[in-house]
Amino acid sequence: MRKIIFMLLTGLSLSQYTHAQAVQIKVIQTSDVHGSFFPYDFINRRDRKGSLVE
Repeated sequence: MRKIIFMLLTGLSLSQYTHAQAVQIKVIQTSDVHGSFFPYDFINRRDRKGSLVE
């Protein structure tokens, strides 16, 4: 009997956290980038000009 009461109280206390919320997700996509994204050449380990960051 104690287990049933415990389970009911636990279920009731957790039910307040299960309300549905509206979530908005934005997806930003690119498919064809010609150039560097970072202003750094990771292969030769030096700075590079002409990136998408600048």
